[in-house]
Amino acid sequence: MTGIIRDEPIPPNHFNPEAKKIEPIIMRMLAKRKEERYQSIGELQRDLAKVLNITYSENLKRSKTLGDVRRTVYYLTELLLINLKTNNAGEAYKYSSDLTFYINGELKSEVENLTEQLKLRLEENLNIPPELVEKAEILTHKVRLGFEKIG
Repeated sequence: MTGIIRDEPIPPNHFNPEAKKIEPIIMRMLAKRKEERYQSIGELQRDLAKVLNITYSENLKRSKTLGDVRRTVYYLTELLLINLKTNNAGEAYKYSSDLTFYINGELKSEVENLTEQLKLRLEENLNIPPELVEKAEILTHKVRLGFEKIG
């Protein structure tokens, strides 16, 4: 118990080299001084979103290069949701717009509608409401199901 108070934590990449990307986040959560830790869940979410955006963006580029449509759609939907949840309308709009190129049928009009709503929010500098995030979660679930049936 005193070790927790006295000793500095061992960096996560010591146990798992793959933890290097999120190590600063983990170490900040384990900081001894309260002022050095996250002061809100929003701060933590933003830092995690940055890491996920970078990782998923790299994977998205790779899947597009390989012509892997299923993976491309998966990463587009993940990036869309991450950016919606962190109120980043510009990035959410970008990924929603890209998604429209991969969708057909009745879902295409739903994705286009979401894209228009995001465009409006971006132009008017409005926050993304929870209802829109929830709608997008349902929509991306439907999109993913459609692509799972294909592959």
